[in-house]
Amino acid sequence: MFYIGVVINAGIIASTAKNTHGDLKTFIGVLVILTPSVNIEITPNNIIFNGAALSWDDLSIFWMLGVEINVKKSGIHDRTMIIDLGNDIKLKIKRRMKEGTHMAQSYLNMNIDKETGISTVAAGILGNLFEHAFYLFRHLLLCYALHPNFHKVTT
Repeated sequence: MFYIGVVINAGIIASTAKNTHGDLKTFIGVLVILTPSVNIEITPNNIIFNGAALSWDDLSIFWMLGVEINVKKSGIHDRTMIIDLGNDIKLKIKRRMKEGTHMAQSYLNMNIDKETGISTVAAGILGNLFEHAFYLFRHLLLCYALHPNFHKVTT
C-alpha cells in the first residue's frame, strides 16, 4: 500500500480494571505508524521498524530513512520513545509495564510532541489528538481576546 502522508493505527485492548464509572478500561496495545517509506509496529514488548526488531532497552538513537527513534528510561520498566518523522511531526509514545506494579495491563500512551506538519484535515487517532490540541489553543486565544486579564486569573 502507498501512503502520501502519515497513517497511525491503534489496536485497543480491554482490561479487567474499571474506571471511576465502573466501566472496563481500555488501553492502546499496539501502534502502527506508516509513511511512504517506513512501517513501525510498536507494542509494550516490541518495536518493529520495516521488519527489523528494535529494543525498548536500547537507549541509543536509531536513525533510518529520515526517521529518528530515541528511547529514554522513565522508570524501572517504563520507557518513553520520541519518534521524529522528519516532516515537522514528532510523536511521544510512553510504555507502561505491569511487572512490579498494581496495574492489570501493560500498555502504550501516545502524544503529539510537535504537530507543525500535521494537516488540519487529519483523521483517526492522530486527528483526534491534533484536533483536541488545536481546540485548546483556539479556546485560549478566544479567552485572551475576550478577557485581557485572563492570564492573571489562571496563573
